Amino acid sequence: MDTSSSWFERFEAARTSLEVGEVLVGWARRLLGISNGNLFPLAWSHTLGLDDVYIWGEGMDRADIAKMWERYVELSSWQERELLPARQLFGRHTGVVEVNRRLAGCHLKRTIVYNDFWRPFHIERQLVMTIGSREAPLALSGLCRSMAEPAFSEQDVCLARQLARAAEKALRTLLVLGPVNRQLTDVLLALEWGFPAPSILFDSRGRLRWMNREAVLRFDVSTGRLHDNLVVARLPRPLQLLRRLAREAQRRPENAFFPPSPRPEFISPRERLLIRCWRGDRAEWRGVLLVLEPVRRAETAPVEVDNNHWGLTPREREVARLAARGNTIREVAVELNISSGTVHTHLKHVYEKLNVRNRPDLIAKLLHQMV
Repeated sequence: MDTSSSWFERFEAARTSLEVGEVLVGWARRLLGISNGNLFPLAWSHTLGLDDVYIWGEGMDRADIAKMWERYVELSSWQERELLPARQLFGRHTGVVEVNRRLAGCHLKRTIVYNDFWRPFHIERQLVMTIGSREAPLALSGLCRSMAEPAFSEQDVCLARQLARAAEKALRTLLVLGPVNRQLTDVLLALEWGFPAPSILFDSRGRLRWMNREAVLRFDVSTGRLHDNLVVARLPRPLQLLRRLAREAQRRPENAFFPPSPRPEFISPRERLLIRCWRGDRAEWRGVLLVLEPVRRAETAPVEVDNNHWGLTPREREVARLAARGNTIREVAVELNISSGTVHTHLKHVYEKLNVRNRPDLIAKLLHQMV
């Protein structure tokens, strides 16, 4: 895996739930040293199949993964019955559940699921993450180790929570904007009824084609219809800036992305701007969609850095906090109004004072402090 980007950047670049699973499990391998991992999306399909689920196992090829999936389907009813104390938490509470601690060890080792499914695939220790809100879980993920490997620590659980938050952000982006092969008309209908966030659609020429009711109220515009085109008497300045971002988006290779810093002044810190381009051959597949989606406090809460404990300067503390949030060197430089070279220097001093070698170690150390 390319480690030059933070996990936040890689999650933001994911275009399908399978890509989200690949990023989630890949970073869990680096940070937690797992030997097996998966992601089960829940919001896109009522009946899951192997093509919907991301599964990775150390030394496993496609045939082994298919065999593992078949075994899972065979024993799913047993798992429902035998793991009831742990299952009651899955999908009902957000966060991370360590199955081995939730169930008494002697009980778990007597179950059919443990002996006929978990052990053959080295899933003897397992962290299960419910990703999404308590009322509407987006996905379930299992991060696994064998019994020969150490038990999960509190620091591991804390790191898993951070991964779950980043995965939730990526999955909710896909849920709001739709996967890359979804029809634009379906996405607009969902934004009109299912996701009441201010949403605007510009066509490939930069003309305003569609706004939902939340956007009309947010930007206080008077709209009308003429030959199926949206007519606005005067385009407010925020919409002019959004149109400029839409034009820039058409020149970018990414299909969905967030605008670069600095943040436009009309977007609050509790919102994020989602942008997706449709470049299909048909007219209804062309355009740029912009959605102002509210984010939860947990997604924007900064990682705290104890200045007194490690002797960091105020500037080093800010650099460490932003770096631990997944910001790139350039984004940290823009945020603090300093050069990228200065950020590199401060980050080098932070690594030396905290006795860490890279960004994953930095994140682990700061999260361990919070625990």
